[in-house]
Amino acid sequence: MFNNRSITSDPLLEHFVSPHLQFIYKTEPVTSTHDEMRTLLLNREEHTCVALVATTQTTGRGTQGRVWKAASGNLYLTVALPHVPVPLTLLPLQVGMVVAERVQALLKACSSTAKVTVKWPNDVLIEDAKVSGCLIEHFTNERNLSWFLVGIGVNVAETPPLQDLPGFHKRAPTSLHEWCPEASSDMASVLGLEIANALADWIMEEKNDGQPIVEEWRKWAEFGKSYELRGSVVDEEGHEGEVVVTVDIEADGQLRVRDRQGRERLLVADYLV
Repeated sequence: MFNNRSITSDPLLEHFVSPHLQFIYKTEPVTSTHDEMRTLLLNREEHTCVALVATTQTTGRGTQGRVWKAASGNLYLTVALPHVPVPLTLLPLQVGMVVAERVQALLKACSSTAKVTVKWPNDVLIEDAKVSGCLIEHFTNERNLSWFLVGIGVNVAETPPLQDLPGFHKRAPTSLHEWCPEASSDMASVLGLEIANALADWIMEEKNDGQPIVEEWRKWAEFGKSYELRGSVVDEEGHEGEVVVTVDIEADGQLRVRDRQGRERLLVADYLV
């Protein structure tokens, strides 16, 4: 059912796949790339990095069970990482930066000056509108081999409708096509391969304390902005639904915020379901 050979829609694409990665391209619809990846890994014996890109998914999801609108022509990607070279709490930050770097490079190639930022920990924004989101889960197969499943969605050719979420801060979505007319559905698989290659090569690096990730992430952030805490983010006392201002990022990836009373505290994100 599953072999070691990379599968793509274009044989030329195989020449650009990292030697540390198996890249799979699905042309038929899937429920979600996470679901498909779990099936592919269920009896897998090789504990290596695998990436799967789909052209269409019918029931994609985001954090806390929220629906990820699956507009046609966008990127739906899951990368299965057998390990990470830094403390686990920094994985979401690294993923956000990898995506942001590729988004920014694409915009520059289109001569766009739109500003790309990362909202903690890994939502990628173009001029404060969301273009990409991420979901990270842990999976252990029947052979007791484990992977971190990094699900990434990027709005490439189409902008999905604004989701009907509670709270005052309904972030407007955007797509690469809005800022770069050349961005099309054909670009989605190439973008997915670039992101997957970057993550596959990154996990081959020597383990470190992750400090370079934190320092680099600060360059993508915009501190001093107000946000409403949602159910996906909790503090040490279990507060949620409050409005806070971002202050800084800690060495372990926690976000330091200040509430309306001027009190500072650290937030953590529960990304490993």
